[in-house]
Amino acid sequence: MSGDLQWMRKISKRRFQSVRDLIAGRVLCLESMLMMLVERYGIAWVVSKFGAEPQHITLKILFGRGTATTEQEAFEGIGSYYRERKREFGEDFFYSGS
Repeated sequence: MSGDLQWMRKISKRRFQSVRDLIAGRVLCLESMLMMLVERYGIAWVVSKFGAEPQHITLKILFGRGTATTEQEAFEGIGSYYRERKREFGEDFFYSGS
């Protein structure tokens, strides 16, 4: 699991292609973990775990409204970020759960 975009960008460079190929499909990013947590435990539980004012910029954007954040808003926001990660690193890079 990683939320380190710099690492993901470096490992996706051509010179690290063999390493990227070895880990493709095994990487969990922050966005995919957040999606799993919201699906499993609900938005209220997830928001309660990050506190009233999360420090991580992505968490602040997604959950900055605290308990006023709806599950639909969370799914839309997380989905948007996740689609961007898959576009940047490839559809096969992240673990899909299957």
